[in-house]
This record gives sequence, structure tokens and C-alpha cells, in this order.
Amino acid sequence: MADSYRVFASYLLFAQVLEDPLGHLYRAGEFGPGGVRRIAWLRVFDGPGVPAESLSAAFDRVRTIGEAVQSTNVAHGVACLASDSFPALACDHVASQPLGLVLDRVQSEQFPVPVDNALLILEKISLSHSACMSVEIDGGRVLHGFLHPGLIFVTYDGECVVSGFGFGDELLATVDIRDSAEAIHPYLAPEVLLSRTPSRRGDVYSLGAILFQLLTGSPLPADPEERVAAIETAHMAYDEEPVPDDIKTLLSRSLAERPQERFSSASDFKKELDRLLYGGAYSP
Repeated sequence: MADSYRVFASYLLFAQVLEDPLGHLYRAGEFGPGGVRRIAWLRVFDGPGVPAESLSAAFDRVRTIGEAVQSTNVAHGVACLASDSFPALACDHVASQPLGLVLDRVQSEQFPVPVDNALLILEKISLSHSACMSVEIDGGRVLHGFLHPGLIFVTYDGECVVSGFGFGDELLATVDIRDSAEAIHPYLAPEVLLSRTPSRRGDVYSLGAILFQLLTGSPLPADPEERVAAIETAHMAYDEEPVPDDIKTLLSRSLAERPQERFSSASDFKKELDRLLYGGAYSP
């Protein structure tokens, strides 16, 4: 039976779930002498121009973060491996879909996400950042640095699991790949695109960018100069009405062009988000 599957290192590739500029995501099985040990998500970083060597050099940091952070919203069972010079990240499989695939289907099928669900997804993603910020690695608090929908899983019971902590610095090299700009740039803050440097407020911007897409059905423009107008004229995909003022205030602050005008961290973003989510009007 195993002969019918492709193999990547010690993993059987059961199904390709997603292809994006970072590479491929598979549902896979880790096997050993006794058979399949576990079912896993396997993200193979084989996209054009993805910095394989620097990703491999970050394996120890990624493993350390995975062992140190205990949160249901952060990927568990993290393992780093390589095959044919391509680095990969494995984590425990949960019944879910990658957020990148969900967003693609929302846009192509014109099936918008209800506002309470959108806010709930962002709360769960924010929890992953809050959990990591409580951990200190190499003398600093853990940031993500490259919060992309292809690294986030939305579960069938309303949770979100975020992977890729520890790879942010290295993955920022992909912003220079011209063919990937439309798929990567919308989720990164203007100063991050310029400096290639992760920051807490850069992660806040990425949270706002994902919320913007969930609410409107379309990503932010890849060109930062076009984003102010897009935010000001944003309409809800769910009912085609302008974004409500209270949600627009949250978006505007998280997506502020100047970093110092944003929330100081994902934890502060979550506090304001919770006021909306559990204040009555948008309660899930």
C-alpha cells in the first residue's frame, strides 16, 4: 500500500492540500519500523526562491520554540527535516483546513465569512501570539514575523492553529521574489517589506491584514501605497455594507501606516478585539 504514496524523508505523502509561493502542504504519515507513527501536516518549503539553506539553519530555533510554547493555538509536535535539499516543517495533524485554502475558496465561490466568525478566527490567531510572547528565546520574546494564511490552520470546531514560529526572519527573504508579491506582500507591514525585520507591531499589521480579507473577501493591495484607500472604502463581503465603524476603528489602528500608531502587540490587539467579539453585537 505504501508504494502508492510519494515519500519525503520519513513521511508518506497522503494528499497535497495546498500549493502556494512557499511550496506545498501535505497531509502525511510519519512512519517507522512499526508502521505509521502519527498523521501530520507537512509543509515542504520548495517554492521558487524560498531560502532553503537559511531555513535549514533555523531548525534548532524552531524546535526550541515548539518545545517551549504550550498553547492549543500553536502547532504541536513540531519536527524539522529535509529531503533533496528542501527543508520542511511537520506538526501534529488536526481536523482542519489551511486558512490560505479557505480564503481562496471564499473569494472564488463568493461565499463570505460572517463577521462573528471572522472576529473569532482572529481572536484564536492572536492567542497564539500571546502565548509565544510569554516565552524568551535567545534573549528576546518570540515573534512570528511572517504571519501568512498558508501557515495557519482553521479547525472544524472553531479553533486556529498557527505554525512557522521561528522561521519569520528567513521567510521574509521571499518578499524579493517578484512572482510571489501578490500572494505574500498583502500580509506584511510596509516597514517590514522595506527592512525585512520582524517586529511586534509588524505582527499586529499581519493580524489586521488577515481580518481585512476575512471581512471584505479580498486581500489588501500588494502595493502599500494603495492600502489607505482600500481600508477607507472597505465593504463587508457578507452584506456588501460599509465596514461598521467599531470594526473599522480596529482595522485602522492595526493597519496604521506608521508602526507607533498601531497596537503595541498582539495581546493589546486581542483586548480590543474581545470588546467587540463579546460585547454583544458580534457575539458568536
